[in-house]
Amino acid sequence: MTFSDKDLYKRFLVMIMSVLVVVISFSSVVNADFGPKPSCEVTVVNAPADEYYIALLTNGWSRHDEYSYKDYLSDRENEVIQFINDYEDEEGYRLFCNFNVLFFRSNETHKYRFYDQSFPGTYKIMIVTLDGTVKVSPAVTQKAFSAKMIYDFASNTIQEKYIGVYTNCIPWVFVFAFITLLNEGLILLAFNLFRKKNILPFLTINIITQIILNTANIIWYISGNIDHYPGVWVAIEIVITAIEAVWYSKKLIRKDGSVSVRRNILYAITANLVSALTDMPVLIILMLFPFFRESL
Repeated sequence: MTFSDKDLYKRFLVMIMSVLVVVISFSSVVNADFGPKPSCEVTVVNAPADEYYIALLTNGWSRHDEYSYKDYLSDRENEVIQFINDYEDEEGYRLFCNFNVLFFRSNETHKYRFYDQSFPGTYKIMIVTLDGTVKVSPAVTQKAFSAKMIYDFASNTIQEKYIGVYTNCIPWVFVFAFITLLNEGLILLAFNLFRKKNILPFLTINIITQIILNTANIIWYISGNIDHYPGVWVAIEIVITAIEAVWYSKKLIRKDGSVSVRRNILYAITANLVSALTDMPVLIILMLFPFFRESL
């Protein structure tokens, strides 16, 4: 049984769209508890001389239980913790509590890492000293997935040490582009399609699809929402595969000068699958290893 080129296009596009719908439908479920969680590391400068507690406040949902005194803490410490637990300002900001209660007692380094399953993107930093001093920072919205915040207790200001998109994303654009061109060029050679007439269409479509992919990567980086990215990344790769299959179908020429639509489409699918599988370890390293993730 044979199919015309038109029938082949239709069947291929239906398959791509079906897979795309499934990926989009289930991506939010699959990624609900995937990978690391957003966080911020707060460094307190000009810290108070007295010991203190530092807390993260949010005006979003927060689970609050009634505070019960701890026998191993002093009366004053219990009073401070209860004050933090019961505090709510005029904007509705109160102690964030979901899976973790986000407050700490002061330490020698004055560095504190806050993280949670549903970590709030906008928050305030609160410090309460054991001698009764209370300071609450203005609200801040962090830009990075794992932010590094500097809280100046003396001036009551908070600032993010943010690595911008140009210094952090652009180098990875070139890394992924190089990996893609190398892999797909080798596969082009394996399909016996690596010849001078095919170089221009090969480079043209790869430049276009790399722009699409890396624009999505940069938007993801700016948004800081890594939890849903794997599903989005798969969807983008499927769309890129469809684009390249249509592009290559009648443009790649064999040694004898003929064009095989099916061979060209098979090349596009194979090349993109191999490239995606090659990129995946790099993506996992970026997401799961603190050395790379915390630079975002």
